[in-house]
Amino acid sequence: MERLCVIVGASDECLESLRETLKSHEVRAVAVADPRAAIRLFGQVQVDAVVLNADALGPAAFEALRALVEQRCAPVVVVATARDEIDQILALEMGATDFIAKPASARFIVAKVKRLMGGNPVPLNPLATSAKLGPVHMSGDLTTVTVDRTTVRLTRVEFAMLRLLLVRHGHAVSRETTARFIGAAGNGGAGGRSTDALVSRIRLRLRLAGIDNVRIESVRGTGYCLVIDEMPENAVNEVSALAA
Repeated sequence: MERLCVIVGASDECLESLRETLKSHEVRAVAVADPRAAIRLFGQVQVDAVVLNADALGPAAFEALRALVEQRCAPVVVVATARDEIDQILALEMGATDFIAKPASARFIVAKVKRLMGGNPVPLNPLATSAKLGPVHMSGDLTTVTVDRTTVRLTRVEFAMLRLLLVRHGHAVSRETTARFIGAAGNGGAGGRSTDALVSRIRLRLRLAGIDNVRIESVRGTGYCLVIDEMPENAVNEVSALAA
């Protein structure tokens, strides 16, 4: 049976080559300009995989990824020029099934896509799974974090921000990255001041709950870093595998 792959943002030479290579592997390729067109296709035909050309969509790529993942219709492979590891982490955290960094040959991308076809459906949002590191447990409801036995309620954007810092525990996350992530998580007005305000709110919530062994520290000239006091030596970050 012929499979169908939707290519979102197929505008550059690499993606056009991908379209032809898919055809040679008995996979019908349909190229669309934006995620709205792809979502319309979901309601008309069976889609087996989606390739998102993030570079073609620019700053709107993360919003496009979120819209596609929410449909829960097919695995989504992001193809992009990664500025740093954080871009890959963000894409995976937001629901991408795989991330392929450019430059990559059409043959390599097709091999990845074919491996995903026919597999188990991806969850609606991989961010909506529990995460644990030392005394910190982040619930799958996207709003609750528990430190030891103290539970704190957060907004979804605050939760997303704290989870990003948890993934990068012990490492500074730049203001540019956090601002980009806030925008992807649903705060379209993200920027330096928005990031600072968000961090301040999270710090206040932790402080009011009497939590002093988990802190968000400012790193001068860089951004923020999550610090957890007295971390057990055998503690395993259960979300760090997403970055592997």
